[in-house]
Order: sequence, then structure tokens, then C-alpha cells
Amino acid sequence: GLLDKKLFTKDEIFLAARSNSDELVNHGFKVLDIKTLYQSVDILILAIKPQGFLDVLLELKGIEGAKRIISIAAGIKIEFIEKYLRNKEYVRVMPNTPSMIGLGANAICFKNVSSKQIYFDIFNSIGLTKEIQESQMDDIIPANGSMPAYLYSFADAFIQSSVSRGIEYETAKELVCQAII
Repeated sequence: GLLDKKLFTKDEIFLAARSNSDELVNHGFKVLDIKTLYQSVDILILAIKPQGFLDVLLELKGIEGAKRIISIAAGIKIEFIEKYLRNKEYVRVMPNTPSMIGLGANAICFKNVSSKQIYFDIFNSIGLTKEIQESQMDDIIPANGSMPAYLYSFADAFIQSSVSRGIEYETAKELVCQAII
């Protein structure tokens, strides 16, 4: 979305990855270790599984780095991040998998943010973005974060039902997906 909407170029996007870094490099991205990345950017997006979040925060603790932190991790509160990465702008976002095709539903909240526009620009590039209070973030996860998985199961049931009635799988899949869209 960032590239499609021309918000940033590949030269302006740096990544750190614990796996698949060769694949990212092959797609033209610069891949750095997490400490170098943190020291090289103004905005750091921490899109990390919750169970690995603390390890990354411990690696970055005490290092001067990005002034703006965006967290994409279910259940990780801004207050927790502040203990390790101090004096920042903090943004917590809960996107969902349709973001991969530009049709995401993103819940976003802010702390110590002077201007919200860049954050809305970033997440609007992958779908709809709505601001909520952080106290509501865990409560919105079933609605926008988990719901697509249930919708996929729902769609699969219709596809399988159609297939059992003799309709070709690809035809059923395309019709069901279009009906949902």
C-alpha cells in the first residue's frame, strides 16, 4: 500500500526480519538488523508476534532511535512499550489480513502524537482506518482482526457446498468471493 499510493519509495523503506530476509532483498528492500534499523528511521513499525515483542524491546532499550513507534501486536499496550522505548510518539494499530489487498479495516489509537495525518496516510494506504481509544483496542480485535478468518471459513463452506453440487471449484470460489466483496 505504501508503494502503491506512492507515500514512500523502496529506497525509503528499511526492514528487519528474523526470517525470509533474502526474499525481501530479492524484492528490492534494504534489510538491516533491528538495532541499525531503529537508529536509521524516524518511524519504526513493530509488526511482531506478541510472544517475540519483549525480546525486540530489550534489544532496543537504551539506544537512541526512531522518534515515532507504531505497534502492530495484539495485546501489547503502549504503556508496556513506553517502559523500554521512552519519549516517543506511540501509535497502536490493529489491521487485518484484507490489508494485503488494500481492503483492510484498521483500528488505530495514539499517545503523545503531535500530528496524526502521517499515520492515517500510512494505514489508509491499505484500507479504512478508524481511531478508537486504546482502552477499546483489545475489544475491537474480534470485530476487525479476527473476523476475516471467520468470513473465510464462511466462504469456504459455501464453496464446498457448491462443489458438492457439481460446480467447479474455481467457479464457485470466484462467485463466492465476488459476492462477499
